[in-house]
Amino acid sequence: MDFQTEQNIGIVHLGVSPSTSDIDKVVRFAKNSQLLGVLLDLEGIRTIGSQAIGIIVGMYKELKECGVPMGLLHLHSDLEHLIRLTQLHHLMPLFQDQATGVAEMQQD
Repeated sequence: MDFQTEQNIGIVHLGVSPSTSDIDKVVRFAKNSQLLGVLLDLEGIRTIGSQAIGIIVGMYKELKECGVPMGLLHLHSDLEHLIRLTQLHHLMPLFQDQATGVAEMQQD
């Protein structure tokens, strides 16, 4: 997992197999950096299992409790289909490019 910041928005490059410890790392990153939002970058990931979906939802919940919104970035079409089937797009906005994601997360 890799972290970067652009205009007070955190960009988290999620690895292929995220773990529950990643939730704490992302929340700590958001709190320590005083971020306005977090974009979870899923570039290169074509599909994920139910455990990874659970980890993404866990990150969303923990960040929301801290007042930090989360969005999903660079979804492959197969993964976007899965996200829409699980209705997660109602909780987290989906962005195809980083510039749009950063700009929209700053407005919220």
